[in-house]
Amino acid sequence: MSTCEKCGVTGNVPAGCFDCGEALDQRLVELSPTWRQRFAAIAKAGGPTLVNLRKCPLGQRFTALFNFPALLFGPLYYLFRGMWRKALSLTALVFGIALIMQVIAAVFGLPEESFDNVVRIASIVLFTQQANLTYYRKMVLGQNGWW
Repeated sequence: MSTCEKCGVTGNVPAGCFDCGEALDQRLVELSPTWRQRFAAIAKAGGPTLVNLRKCPLGQRFTALFNFPALLFGPLYYLFRGMWRKALSLTALVFGIALIMQVIAAVFGLPEESFDNVVRIASIVLFTQQANLTYYRKMVLGQNGWW
């Protein structure tokens, strides 16, 4: 954890302070206030690993982990933000889970439709929760990998 010398905010930010903009890379300074707020929440939660998430207030947890456009558009939102590798990885994961669920349904003689809603909800939650963390990794840490 580091503390900003200018404003005193504590967080795990290798790139600078998202609250006041001290020592931020130019591309991070140009982020919208919403993204800076999200990145500050992720930094205070311990970076992309979120090791200190339980210590954060509920609103800050929500800011770090929830992304409404990703909820609505899923993989398309990732593509729009330039995170196509992660979009493909998560989509493959969702299809893999759906395939496993279909096999389980076939083996046990259950109707396949019984698992459809579970897979849909799981995919929505997965894309929604990972969007801010993935964009943080891309913009702050320079990681735009597959996983």
